[in-house]
Amino acid sequence: MHLHRIAYQHVTCVSLDLMVADIMRAVDPIYLKDGSIRDSVKDTSKYIRLTDSLLDVIAFIDPSHLSEENVSSLNKAQTLRHRIETRKLYTLIGETPPSDRSHGNKSQILADVMRGEEEKLSNQLELAEFKLNFGSWGESGDPVQSVLFYDKHGHVVSHQLYDETSMFVPKSWTHRQLRLFCKSVDVGVQDIAKKQWTKWLTSSALLN
Repeated sequence: MHLHRIAYQHVTCVSLDLMVADIMRAVDPIYLKDGSIRDSVKDTSKYIRLTDSLLDVIAFIDPSHLSEENVSSLNKAQTLRHRIETRKLYTLIGETPPSDRSHGNKSQILADVMRGEEEKLSNQLELAEFKLNFGSWGESGDPVQSVLFYDKHGHVVSHQLYDETSMFVPKSWTHRQLRLFCKSVDVGVQDIAKKQWTKWLTSSALLN
């Protein structure tokens, strides 16, 4: 769990994940000649062609046979690819304090953050949820709840045979945070996003 938090959920990894996802959405209708990337998950013969080479292939797609709309999508994907190569990644604006509660609807939260600055921040922000737990183990998230305990006669006992007051037992089995990223490289836009995020976070109940 510690490795997942400091490595797999590292800010840079999450930023790259978001950018690659945006690239795939942009080239979705044009990357595969016989279908979309989204639909390929249902067809093994198409799915196995979706490798890391996607990021290299889009750099050489000939736009001459594409519609104006698809050319625009390809340009967006190629721009994002270049930004990854030059390390101009999506910028972390801020994150919520750790919590074990759900944060609710992310679309509504984004709308609240942008309120009053929609013109400058529209399509520039991405909200990612950072969630760690021990798996789906019931309401509490305690994995021991799904473990069968036996007495010395081989009978299943219903109560948990461990000390819940032990210092080794976590107070919470789930770690949740929201992270706000800005897609724009414009420092001015990033500053506005930071002010809006701070304003929203201060007015929310997350700091209490």
